[in-house]
Parts: sequence; C-alpha cells; structure tokens
Amino acid sequence: MNRSSKHPRWQQPRVLIALLAATFAATVPESVKAVPYANDILLRVVNNSDTAVTMSYCPGGHVSMAYKMGSRHDPCDRVTETSVLDAHGGVRQSKAGVNPFGVIMRVKKLTVYLYASNPPIGKPFFEIDRKKVTMVEGELATRSVSGATIRFHREGDQGGNKIMTIEIMSIPKM
Repeated sequence: MNRSSKHPRWQQPRVLIALLAATFAATVPESVKAVPYANDILLRVVNNSDTAVTMSYCPGGHVSMAYKMGSRHDPCDRVTETSVLDAHGGVRQSKAGVNPFGVIMRVKKLTVYLYASNPPIGKPFFEIDRKKVTMVEGELATRSVSGATIRFHREGDQGGNKIMTIEIMSIPKM
C-alpha cells in the first residue's frame, strides 16, 4: 500500500482518537454536559457579632473565573445583592440553591472575601481570603482573618441542596 506524503502515518491515530471523542461527546446527555458542579448550595449568613456588617453576594455565574484561577482576590465579577446584617443575629438565607457562591463582607475598614463551592469531585468547601476549609456534613470550623472570627457550618442536605452557613462571631474594634 502506498502512503501519500500528505497523510503521514503518525496522524492516523489522532484522527481515530478525534472521531472516538466526538462520538462519545455526542452520546452524553445534555443534562450531564450542562452541570459543571455537583448539587447546589443553600447558603445562610448569620451575624452574631456586636457590629452590623454589609454583605455582598455573587451567586453562580457571577463568580469570577479569575478568582477560580487564583489571579484575583475578589470572588465576584458582578454583585447581584447587597444586604446589611444587624448585630446579634442578623440572618440572610439564599432563596434558591446555586453553586458556587461568592460573598464579600465589609465592615468599617475591613473587607473579607468568602467563597462556597460544592465540586463534583471532593468535599464541599468554604474559602476565606483564599484559604480553603473543606467540610463534611455536621462539621463546624472556626477561622480568624484580620481580627474577625468566622465560623463555617456544613449542616446537611435539603431538597438535594447542601446547606452551608457562614457565621460572623466577632469583628475587631477599629
């Protein structure tokens, strides 16, 4: 068999692999292709500190790709909601499940960047100023950043969504 110089032998396996990949991709249901994350998150934010705080939220598609790649500190491309949580028990509950979830806490001169995600592989996690806190159901973890004390809860599941809570315990006096 005579081979043409236009189609060297080393390219034939590449063509076969490309055809197999295209065939496989065509057989994957659309519902599977469209889910880059696992179950959604129901995020609850509670302020148990002595100071009211301003919280800004960027759910789902508004989380910055540059943040995910580690080249940006702020997790939000676009803030879709901002609320003030009163001291001693101000609560904000997400109305619908989303994944991932970016949160920016601002109080006085302090800004803290928070992020919650439930990846398809691995444990759900929070990030506080780029430091990851992985969580299993029922787990409670407390972290300090810039003098603020923040507690994270991974409480359980509700309607297929992961219930995750950010609790602000204390804010430094400034």
